[in-house]
Amino acid sequence: MQGIRWAWGEWSRQGELAWRTLRLAWENAMRYRLFGLASEMAYSSMLALFPFILTLLTGIGLFVGSSEQAFQRLMEQLGQIAPQEALVLLERYARELRFGENRGLLSLSFLGTLWAASGALGAVMTALDLSHEIPQEMRRPFWRRKLISMVWMLATLGLTGLASLIFLFSASFFRFLSAQAKSLAEGVAGPDQLDPWRELALKLWEALTWPISLGMIVVSCWVLYRFGPSLRRPQMPIWPGAIVASLLWVGVSWGLRVYVEHFGQLNQVYGAVGAVIVLLLWVWLTSLALLFGDQINIALYQARQWIRDCSPTPHANADPPPHP
Repeated sequence: MQGIRWAWGEWSRQGELAWRTLRLAWENAMRYRLFGLASEMAYSSMLALFPFILTLLTGIGLFVGSSEQAFQRLMEQLGQIAPQEALVLLERYARELRFGENRGLLSLSFLGTLWAASGALGAVMTALDLSHEIPQEMRRPFWRRKLISMVWMLATLGLTGLASLIFLFSASFFRFLSAQAKSLAEGVAGPDQLDPWRELALKLWEALTWPISLGMIVVSCWVLYRFGPSLRRPQMPIWPGAIVASLLWVGVSWGLRVYVEHFGQLNQVYGAVGAVIVLLLWVWLTSLALLFGDQINIALYQARQWIRDCSPTPHANADPPPHP
């Protein structure tokens, strides 16, 4: 009986923590005008998006010879959740480039991308500083913010390029391994017995591409929440917000796609720029999901503080002060 009472109390405490976290996250979102900050981030991100694609295609082309196939595979994966109009606009831009092996273009686009993306990531860091209530005098100086933004951009390019190569070569590489395993195992089992297992293993391998991609997104959000704010508290959680932001991004992307395909009349309202409006709306929702994930971390920290202060058992250890 005592165990049931303890389990019920623990469940009630976790439920109260979850409810208070969501309520505080929404209140903080309204307080720090998350929708306006997401608009600023979306504007800066749109300026950096196309130079980013140019650099990504050129960089992939230096390693695999043709970047169109890798980019097409990446668009196919995004097409499962993202609005089709936005992806068509990006694919049209990629087809018009066709500069996969131009090293001169790589150097020019690389510098332009670094500078443009530094503005986008600078807007992200400013939004995170506002959410964490970091005073102006304690925020990073301009040169340090620019340097961190460029390092982040390099990491983002590498991560996106790696994801493109995984989508492009994972199935082919697994087919090669399965063919080698089949030739080695033919002396033990017949081909008819091996083929069903080989096809099942191939389907399972292809099904893992999305979990791997989602894991990359979660890790990217974690890095952003960990190193984005100028100051952070050691007890501030990071993983919950990273997971929520990633799942929320998948959800809003899929929801926007369904709305545009079945209910939206953007092409009739905006005409030729309808695809641009969809792309801008998608980038804005992505920025909003990213900022809301950070609010989940802040709200969870505040909710834990409130429950700890209201607990009948005193806690002697207070949270250490924030540090850079």
